[in-house]
Amino acid sequence: MKRNFIVLVMMVCVLHLFAGCSEKAAEKAGKAESTKAGTSDGAQLAMIDGEVISLQDFSDHVKNLPSKMRREIVDKESKVKALNNFVREKLLYKEALNRGFDSNQKVVEELERIKRGLILREFLQDLLSKDIPVSDEEVIAYFNEHKSEYDKPERIRVSHIVTSDKELAEKLLAKINQGENFRELARKHSIDTTSNYRGGDLGYIERGKMPAEFDEAAFAMKKEGDISRIIKTGKGYHIIKFNSRIDAFESSLIPPVMSNVRRKITQQKQEEIINTVSEELKGRYDVVTNEDMLDSFVVPRPAGGHGGFMGTSGAGGH
Repeated sequence: MKRNFIVLVMMVCVLHLFAGCSEKAAEKAGKAESTKAGTSDGAQLAMIDGEVISLQDFSDHVKNLPSKMRREIVDKESKVKALNNFVREKLLYKEALNRGFDSNQKVVEELERIKRGLILREFLQDLLSKDIPVSDEEVIAYFNEHKSEYDKPERIRVSHIVTSDKELAEKLLAKINQGENFRELARKHSIDTTSNYRGGDLGYIERGKMPAEFDEAAFAMKKEGDISRIIKTGKGYHIIKFNSRIDAFESSLIPPVMSNVRRKITQQKQEEIINTVSEELKGRYDVVTNEDMLDSFVVPRPAGGHGGFMGTSGAGGH
C-alpha cells in the first residue's frame, strides 16, 4: 500500500512538474485557474477545500485516461464513479503534499529520471528532425544483401503429445487411432507444459526449431489430421498431429517490402548520426571509463511490478 501510494503521488506530481512549476505552486495556480474556469461558465461540478472543479476540468481528466477506462464511462452511474475517483485522487494528492511527499527522496529521484528522459527525447527528436534521404538504389542494394530476412521458409502447424514413458505413448497412440480426442489426451498426458494446455498445439514451426527426429517426421506429413508414429527425441516420446502447411515464400521488392527496407535504412542512418554526434561530444567533454570494473558487476534483478492504486482513475473504481 505504501509503495502504491508513492507511485500515485509520483504520477500526479509529474503532471504538475512539467506544467512548469513546483508541485505546491502548481496546486495554488491550479486552484486559481479552476476557480476561474468554474465561475466563468457556471459549470461548478465539485469543490474541494475551496478549489472549484469545473466540467471542463473533469473533461480534461477523462480525456487523459487510458482508452479502456474511457470506454467504461458510458452512463450516469459510470460517470459518477469516474467523478468520485477524480475527487478521491485530488484529495489524496492534497494530503500527500500536506504530508511533504513532494520532498520524498524516491519521488524526487523518479521525477529527475523522467525529466532526463523527456529532455533526451526532445533533444534526439530535434537532432533527427531533418529529412534523411534514402534513394531507390540504396533500397535495392539493401534488399539484395538481406533478401533471406524477407524470404519465408516452409512452415507447418502441428500438435504433439510427449511423454517420458514409451508404454504410455503407445497406449495413447492406440486411443487416438481408435478415435479418442487428441486435444483432450494432450491436456491430460503431455509433459510439455508450454503446449499441453492448448491441446498440444505448437503453432507454426520452421525446420530446425524442433529436434531433428521430430522435424523429419513432422515435415514428411501431408494431410490435415494425419498422426505420426511414436517419435523418440531427447525430450521424450512424441505423437505428432499434422494440422496445416504454409509453403516457402520468396520475397520480392513489392511496395510493403520497399517501405520496410526504407524504414530500416533510415533507422541505420539515424543511428549513424547519433554515433557521430556522440563521438564529437567525447572530444568536448572529459570522458573516462574503467571497463575492468565490469568483471565483478552483477546485473540486478528488476524491481517487482505494481498495478494501479485502488482503481483511482476511470469508472471502475470501488
